[in-house]
Amino acid sequence: ILIAPMPSAKYTSLMSMHNEVAENLITFLETKYSKIGISNHYEFPDIRPFLWKGYDPSVKYTYVLDLTNLKQVWEGLEKDTRNLIRKIQKTSPDFDLGAFAVFEKLYRQTFERKGLEVPADYVFLLNMGTKFGASIWTYYDKQKNPKSSVVMLQDSKRAYYELGASDGDDTSAFTLWVALEALNNAGAKEVDFVGCNSRKIGAFKK
Repeated sequence: ILIAPMPSAKYTSLMSMHNEVAENLITFLETKYSKIGISNHYEFPDIRPFLWKGYDPSVKYTYVLDLTNLKQVWEGLEKDTRNLIRKIQKTSPDFDLGAFAVFEKLYRQTFERKGLEVPADYVFLLNMGTKFGASIWTYYDKQKNPKSSVVMLQDSKRAYYELGASDGDDTSAFTLWVALEALNNAGAKEVDFVGCNSRKIGAFKK
């Protein structure tokens, strides 16, 4: 649900407008569809209209990182993470951009290692790159084995951390840092890490 900005409105008036728009939109959709699912942006302020209408809303968390001061971002990393990144940097690491086939292999390995079904196939990943301009960073060891990859999408407002994969070694933070540096150089002002409800994934992104 998107509502035009009301910069001069009082907070109470703004909340009333949000609630009124949400309730009317839900009522309208119920006349058109038998099943409705809505995902709101993290800045949407009030999901109570869904409760009032009998829906069962759930909260999904994310992290949004300000990239305008990369030095501050670096200083905000945990000490162990910075040490890991420095350690790999000293090895003159090798990177590749745009290798979706390589990413797909790592991605599949990541889920197989966890005993989970792979949620996205190669065609989906390739479409993400060709149709939406996704960027991918893949880190290789000295034997040219892919170790970890990150896939990002970007629009005029921010970049989005869509997918990540690794062979199980502790290199994902380094690959992500390289991606953040590149996005900063490309003018991205912030990164939305997209999903953090999982404790393990949330801890990594944090």
